[in-house]
Amino acid sequence: MSKERENLVIANQTLFEFVRAVTYPRNPNPLSLKAALRYAIEYQSIFEIIYETERDLEIFQSLCEKYKLGSNRVFDTRLVATLVNNHIPRIATINEKDFAVFGEIHVVNPAKLMKA
Repeated sequence: MSKERENLVIANQTLFEFVRAVTYPRNPNPLSLKAALRYAIEYQSIFEIIYETERDLEIFQSLCEKYKLGSNRVFDTRLVATLVNNHIPRIATINEKDFAVFGEIHVVNPAKLMKA
């Protein structure tokens, strides 16, 4: 049984969310902004970066209406819209619960894959 290797991509939004999360003062070991930005720049050399387009807003609106989402779900829905618009069928995240609602993508938890 052969496994086809997939290209890994990261949405530009995720880079910004990464910087916010790792520099958050309540994080047990927050990074400096300078260190976080170094990592974000390094990730750009490892992953293909996908970007939002004008069509993402249409997809975002459709997803919000379809799943009756808003408020705290805006950023997750925005990310899913970018994935859908870029024909990305899966998301790797340990935050399975927030993305499980979306039938347009398949959620893969990398932490569970490592345990298998």
